Formats: sequence, structure tokens, C-alpha cells
Amino acid sequence: MELPWLEDRHVLLDTNVLINHTKNEGALTPFLALVKDHNCPLVITDAFYFEFIRAARTRAELTELHVFIEPFIALPTTKQDIEVAAELSMFCSAKEKSHGTRMSFVDNLLGSQLKKYGEKIVLATSDIDDFPLEMYTRLHVEAYDLGKNVVMIAFIEYNQDKAKACRDTFERKTT
Repeated sequence: MELPWLEDRHVLLDTNVLINHTKNEGALTPFLALVKDHNCPLVITDAFYFEFIRAARTRAELTELHVFIEPFIALPTTKQDIEVAAELSMFCSAKEKSHGTRMSFVDNLLGSQLKKYGEKIVLATSDIDDFPLEMYTRLHVEAYDLGKNVVMIAFIEYNQDKAKACRDTFERKTT
């Protein structure tokens, strides 16, 4: 499948994508092939790293998970990333009624990485509704039929114009 907007962009993985892959015995191999075909390096955050490896129940499983994610690029979380995540959370809260609930800490950290790296990066997540369209743009959704269920993976990017509108709404409500 040709997705020109994906070409050569880094793909930031939400933990749920690889948890689905490992729980379903490699069922998301077509997704991994899709990003590879578009020359996309896979990127994880340190929060992802923890969420992913905490699934291990034995030392052998832990080693297996470490080996699996070793090739991914790890983005460390800085104090500035946390500040941006908190800011995004505040701005999104101004639009809370349309989104339903506040974004989680980890989702806001992912959002801060999307903001930081801009057009160089896109998020892949199965938690499609966790990223409100008031601040993010859903570029594409892939469906993977795993037999007993279907996994949806959305490609999402930070939208500077939408985020500015959220910030402006927040400023109006709080001043």
C-alpha cells in the first residue's frame, strides 16, 4: 500500500501496538512490514519501554522482550518533555467535553514527542480515541483481522493549528 505521507518518517509506537503483536503471535507482522516498506525507523519512549517489559512473568520472557525491542530507537523523556505534556493536558482539558476524558500521562508524553519532532514523526496506536482530533490529525487507519478480533492501528500526528486553537480556548477560559 502506498502512503506517501509516511515515507521516511519515524514511527513512534504506542505500547498497545506491540502488545497486540506479541499476544497474538506476530499477527501484526503486516503492520511492521508496512512501516519498513516506507523506510520508517521505529521509535519508542522510555515509558513505552517500561510498559512493554513489565508484561514479562519470567526472566526468560524479560530477555525475549529486551531482544525484540533492541533495534528500536529509544527517545529519553526530558524535563521539558514532561512540561510540554502537562501543557498539552491543560490545553486539551479546555476541549474535554468533546473528548470525554483527560488524556493519560503516557499519551500526553507521546503527544509531547509528536510536537517536539513535528513532521519527522507519526504515532502508531491502537487506542485511536485517546488522541483527540481537536489537537491531533488522524492520517490513516489500518485494520488487521486476527481471527478472534480485529486490531485497528491509527497513524496520528500533532496538528499545530488545532493545538493553537485548544491553547487559545484554554487561555480564554482561564483568564
